Amino acid sequence: MLNCNGQPDQNESILQQKINELKTEKLGIYMGIPSMGVSHETDSTHPYHFFKDSLNAEQLVELTYHEYPMVRVYSFLALNEKRFDNMQDVITGHLTDTTKISISHGCVIYSETITDFIIYEGFHSVTDEIRDLIFYEHSDLKAFSDILSTCEGYSPYYKRIKQINQESVSKSSLMALASYRNEEDLDFLEAEIKKLEDQGWQFQVIEKYPHDRFKPILEEYKQIFEIDTTLDPSLLYLNALASYKNEWSNKTFSNLINTRSKDYYRNRDRLQEIMKATEKHDTSLYKVIRTEAYKNLGEDTLNINYFDYGMFNSWW
Repeated sequence: MLNCNGQPDQNESILQQKINELKTEKLGIYMGIPSMGVSHETDSTHPYHFFKDSLNAEQLVELTYHEYPMVRVYSFLALNEKRFDNMQDVITGHLTDTTKISISHGCVIYSETITDFIIYEGFHSVTDEIRDLIFYEHSDLKAFSDILSTCEGYSPYYKRIKQINQESVSKSSLMALASYRNEEDLDFLEAEIKKLEDQGWQFQVIEKYPHDRFKPILEEYKQIFEIDTTLDPSLLYLNALASYKNEWSNKTFSNLINTRSKDYYRNRDRLQEIMKATEKHDTSLYKVIRTEAYKNLGEDTLNINYFDYGMFNSWW
């Protein structure tokens, strides 16, 4: 490309240089606190900064389709930083980018497709139409499982969710079905919950549909840590218990407070997790439970670490 003086455009030359740098870059990105790791945000020479500061939206959109995966990733991040108005079109155009990259958040490292990375980094631009498109046409995405896990009885999806469960049951599909709280699904749910190999998954499904039919699963789990005093109830169990919002769950919480460990740290953690669970599914009875737990925290009453359930993106 030539500038108005007939000379090669300097930006074009720099752009090609930056693209070449990303050609050999490993398929991974650090997304933790910038000061805690090697980040594209803190490295002023990284191609990301050139993309963000020197390219316009049209150029960046074009680069999101580049053959080099990390060019696609960083051009998208640059667009996202600019709050590009038509970001939903960019996301829709990349729902089949199955190249996997590793994501590092400090010591936590995992891999996901560029599509899922784009969806979550640009979540503010995800519309209901994109959600529906993922739900009906892209069941291979992690985002699909997350939509199932959080659908909360969304009526237009019910028929399809029943079909999904008949074809292939998963924790996410059962959570979705349970969220409708239809008694006609109870037999199926009860049978399939018991087949889930992870007990924490069972609790997550029960939390969506706190029915008396599922109480024995919670009671059986409670007996385990009552017998083995080295164990403590998990937060997933406490969340499921709290979802019942009745005298039975209230009495169980009171018992858990009164039979706590003598170990300071275990006691503190149990009490705080009881407070988190009852806050998530709040009732007037649970306010009394939290007061009881609070009083038993002793010197830790000023260090309560409530979990912020609003910190995550919501599909709804």
